[in-house]
Amino acid sequence: MPLEMEAKLKVARLEPTRLRLQQWGASRIGNHLETNALYDTADAALEKEDQGLRIRVRRDLENGSEDAILTFKGPGQLGAYKNREEIETHIADPKAMAALLNALGYQQSFSFQKRRESWEWQGCHVELDEVPYLGCFVEIEGADEAAILEVQQKLGLEGVASLKTSYIGLLLKWMKEQGRDERTINLPGSRVDRT
Repeated sequence: MPLEMEAKLKVARLEPTRLRLQQWGASRIGNHLETNALYDTADAALEKEDQGLRIRVRRDLENGSEDAILTFKGPGQLGAYKNREEIETHIADPKAMAALLNALGYQQSFSFQKRRESWEWQGCHVELDEVPYLGCFVEIEGADEAAILEVQQKLGLEGVASLKTSYIGLLLKWMKEQGRDERTINLPGSRVDRT
């Protein structure tokens, strides 16, 4: 069973982390606009079980190419970092996959975009994320807590608490606090093709 283990760290700005990654010789592997469409049953059966089903469409901000990934996420597990089962597969046609999910009783329940710059360093994936309304985050995904902690420390982020809440959860909480009920959240000025 594949597991996702990551530290999600709220930061004021991404530039200091980007500079450290460059100074340490990390490999930059991409810069994307991601549109994340979440699916659930009408009675929110997946959400009630702390599970998720997502179609993510990534557009490369440098060459315009797109790819899409279907992801299932299991319930969160105990640990210092966000830790849960994750099953992913690339899909050729996100609109056809959305139609298939609809036919199986899943409807799009929420959609949001984020800008993500991806790096690899010391066996970890380091993501520099910009999320509407929420700001900037650094995610460090690795094989175990020790690897994540080492990269977090070397990036000068050892004093930043790791969040276990997903971006969806953080956005829903923010909207509730603001008295808003949006189901689609896009980055300003971005082109969107709905799945």
